[in-house]
Amino acid sequence: MLVPILLAGCDPPERSSLENGPDQALLDTVFTAFGPMQVMGAGTALVSGDSVVLVAGLGSAGGDRPYTSATVQNIGSISKTFIGVAIMKAVELGLVDLDAPIQHHLPFPVHHPHFPEVPITLRHLATHTSGIRDTEAAYYHQTYVLRVAASDPSWNDWSPLQPVDPDDAVSMEQLLERALADHGEWRSDSSFTDHRPGTRFEYSNLGATLAAFVLQRAVGTSFEAFTQEHILEPLGMQDSYWQTGRWDDPARTQLFRAMQAPLPDYRLVTYPDGGFTTSSRDMARYLRELIRASKGRGTLLSAASYAELLRPQLDSTHFADRSMARFTDEHNMGIFLGMGRTGYFGHTGGDPGVTSMLFVDPEQGIGCYAVVNTELEDFGAFMQWWKLLWRKAGEAG
Repeated sequence: MLVPILLAGCDPPERSSLENGPDQALLDTVFTAFGPMQVMGAGTALVSGDSVVLVAGLGSAGGDRPYTSATVQNIGSISKTFIGVAIMKAVELGLVDLDAPIQHHLPFPVHHPHFPEVPITLRHLATHTSGIRDTEAAYYHQTYVLRVAASDPSWNDWSPLQPVDPDDAVSMEQLLERALADHGEWRSDSSFTDHRPGTRFEYSNLGATLAAFVLQRAVGTSFEAFTQEHILEPLGMQDSYWQTGRWDDPARTQLFRAMQAPLPDYRLVTYPDGGFTTSSRDMARYLRELIRASKGRGTLLSAASYAELLRPQLDSTHFADRSMARFTDEHNMGIFLGMGRTGYFGHTGGDPGVTSMLFVDPEQGIGCYAVVNTELEDFGAFMQWWKLLWRKAGEAG
């Protein structure tokens, strides 16, 4: 059932300068399918080749603010794809080597405890085969930092995560050292798998954050500054930034645990793994670049660098339980880009109040992005909306 308060009084979705003006039938279809999800607001972008088919915001960003194509929010683990592009840019610049030991760039020792003689590399981190695990003590209870002291007890009633008060938060470097260093106080027997680095896929947010930190150390500037210079500015992604406490952006949506139930503001200590904050119109620009890259026409990296970014790096021997879905980041991996069984590449994302998806079909040259600002009670409804969007992108192609 469509919730009237979501759409009543909302302006029509903004038209980006990238758009050619979607027809009303497409717009009506997207709005109608949005209703059954029972979420406050959402954003989407559909791209076919060099053409942006649709950039839209739907519903509410909180209060009396409509969710538009310029509304920004954190997008979860789609953020990791930017780590991949940044790594390949650093490879191009001769600043890092995918297969060199990351220890060359770290101020503290990180070794797999069961295979200390096997160096962990950026390629291992980028394909989630380093052996690093996310544990409750070292990751889930340390990375989500509230804007203010934990005054909302319903967070813990609703979420298995344990948010950190701002006065108790550590830096990204401190978290990584305590969680992963050989002497780390939060490191335990469960911090690593039993598998040799490079041999078994196990998704790791900590591993992704470590990759961004290695990059930061290697290039001599912050991860934020490097991605700003080499990705965001060249693509004209002016709405976008990393979620490190920029609370007062008027374009930022409130996040919700349920309809009309806002979540406390939070940030991620491990912001490279899920804290990219952006708009639908900026993600249309990113999608268009990824489609061009799949055709050998990308602008951020050389054709050879994009080929490595998009090359399937793993095979069936790397997986204990391999996903066979079309839209998944757990069937194969490029460099921080997931790949489904059909060859679609992209990533999914999820954090408190956030569900997101971004995928490209390189054969048809189409791409789709979707995000919601409310914790989903019915993921199936989101997937129905996603499949509709994907079909419309394909029809436009």
